[in-house]
Amino acid sequence: MHAALPPPGSTWYRHPIPDTSLPRGSRNLRLRTYDYGQPGGYFVTICTQHRRPLFGEVRDGEMHLNRAGQMALEVWQSLTERFPCMVHR
Repeated sequence: MHAALPPPGSTWYRHPIPDTSLPRGSRNLRLRTYDYGQPGGYFVTICTQHRRPLFGEVRDGEMHLNRAGQMALEVWQSLTERFPCMVHR
């Protein structure tokens, strides 16, 4: 059983997913006392199964997208249409 989430704007936050639901060997890196619902800069890291290069390849330190990578980029860039408060760079 999980504790109820705090009201919006609260400075206390408890991650609603128990650590036991994470894949074996993974750690929950979220700060338990940080409200991730507040505005701020966040990094998003996507890791594919077995770290396979499904979205393209890195050559000379630069990412070269394949069709799947281009599709993922287009979806990522369109998220601001659904979530106007989101800004990506």
